[in-house]
Amino acid sequence: MFDDEGSLGGLANVSDWDSAIQFISSGVAGPIGRPLALASFVPQAYAWPDSPEIFLQTNILIHLLNGVLVTWLLYLIGRARGSDERWASLAASGAGVIWLLLPLLASSSLFIVQRMTTLASMFMLAGGIGYFYARRNLEHAPYLALAGMTLALGIGMALGMLSKEIGALLVLYVLATEATLLSRPSNVPRGIWRSWFALVLVAPLILLLGYLAMRLPYSEGLVLRRDFTGFERLITQAQILWEYLYLAFIPTASQLGPFHDDYPVQRSLLNLPTLLAVAGWLGIIGAAFVFRKKVPLFSFAVAWYLAGHLLESTTVSLELYYEHRNYLPLVGPVFALVASMQGLNRQWRRLAGFGLATYTALLAGVLVTISSLWGNPEMSAEVWQLYRPNSLRANQHLAAQLENQSFAPASRRLLNRYLEDNPEAHGVALQVLGISCQLEPDSDHKESINHLKQALPTTRFNATVWSAFKQITFLVTEEKCSNISDEDVYALGEAMLANPAFEVGAIQHVIHVELGRIAYRQRDFARTMMHLESAIKAFQNPRTLRMAIRILVEAGRTDLAWEFLREARQQKPPQNPFRAIQWRMDLDQIEEALSALESEHVLQPDGTPSTLLTLEEQ
Repeated sequence: MFDDEGSLGGLANVSDWDSAIQFISSGVAGPIGRPLALASFVPQAYAWPDSPEIFLQTNILIHLLNGVLVTWLLYLIGRARGSDERWASLAASGAGVIWLLLPLLASSSLFIVQRMTTLASMFMLAGGIGYFYARRNLEHAPYLALAGMTLALGIGMALGMLSKEIGALLVLYVLATEATLLSRPSNVPRGIWRSWFALVLVAPLILLLGYLAMRLPYSEGLVLRRDFTGFERLITQAQILWEYLYLAFIPTASQLGPFHDDYPVQRSLLNLPTLLAVAGWLGIIGAAFVFRKKVPLFSFAVAWYLAGHLLESTTVSLELYYEHRNYLPLVGPVFALVASMQGLNRQWRRLAGFGLATYTALLAGVLVTISSLWGNPEMSAEVWQLYRPNSLRANQHLAAQLENQSFAPASRRLLNRYLEDNPEAHGVALQVLGISCQLEPDSDHKESINHLKQALPTTRFNATVWSAFKQITFLVTEEKCSNISDEDVYALGEAMLANPAFEVGAIQHVIHVELGRIAYRQRDFARTMMHLESAIKAFQNPRTLRMAIRILVEAGRTDLAWEFLREARQQKPPQNPFRAIQWRMDLDQIEEALSALESEHVLQPDGTPSTLLTLEEQ
């Protein structure tokens, strides 16, 4: 799928311990880089990219394990709120099974890269279990129990955040549970409990709310890239959160899948559906607070669900809609649904139990339908595009499947139809140009190129633009498209660099590297080095640095190679601490190779310095 390659493509280079460490520390999906999640993929590196079933089997095993952990955690919560052994077991087991079978959560396991979500959830669930186990000792050893509860939260959050940033939400899930279902432990002095509660549970909530507030307002460049403001994202999320709940409990197979990039942005609060969605949440939150004593399970469901969405469904400028964001947030509503049966009389409880069992079987049937579709790549691509005709990614996914099956003309027709309805999708126009180059390498493409030169400086952002540009550069440099010149490619790249929507480090890096390749092909040494230097300033990539040093050494300019290396050292290191460490290690290795070159002067038969092999771009 579309995000798998971006995050996991580096698995193709994993062959030994050093390359594994480089992959683990190379994460760019979040500020920490999610190294623990990346490390979990390393044992399956041999299967990339031809055997996705190896990754999926591991993902599904993690989901099954999480079902056990969810059941265990809910049992401990049930016991903590006073339910007897039998009822706590029944409620936890029923909720665990329903949660495992929710069709809305299928993409969390079937979307390979979303192991980051399920693995982070595994550590959070384990941390929550540790918390409630320690909490059982509050009556006997209160201070030791508080220490154990704090330690469990800290470890669960740390390991969760090293897998995905949602690990930080563990403390909020616990806060939601304590504030709605549980009461203050009688054996802990009121002052001690309040101080601990405020410091360990409430303070992180305040810090997170402050962080989310600081993400507003969005910068002009961010609005250009996302096509929505922070306020527009908030009011759109109000509708999406209702839709998540509807599809979780009343799943519609046609509405479930990996592609939701066509979800409409809500521009005004005065739009009636948006106003109702926002007012509905405000009313629900108010009711949950007012009736937290009378209807604690309702308040728990609301608090748990919203706490789980606080990071990804508020002001952080992520894409609008992903089903996997519900992975842990739905635990609360599911448990509230099942546990509420305890309040029914025996006759109604039996009837409710029968209804719940029937409902669970229906969920399983829908899940089989959805997962079977995911297991058929050709059919799923057609179905997802059929139900999401306005989704750029659904169309691109189907086009890629058609190309893989050697149906490139059909792929081009599909993308051209999308372009007719969405003429501003210039990334798709670049894709069409690339396909046309392969189908008709000798045809005249000037009209398309001139149109793109004019449009790219102001086009809306989408990630397709730079990936399609990279493909065209490859075709031209490999001389597989004779009627597109180096100058044409260079002009397209400069047009993209002129667009403020593309002022993203990783994207600027790719564009500059590709322009550097064109300049190198034209034997323009100065322009080559200018682009490689700009690429490294935009995004520190050791392979690009090795490429630049190699070119300088081959040109006999080791003096400039040293200067280039010194400038790289003076740059601000990557924000990701793991990437920063790896970046400094790479700089040290390149420095050692340069020193060896100057001291040894050993040449290969073709006249290339032998030590230069360590600088070769992989």
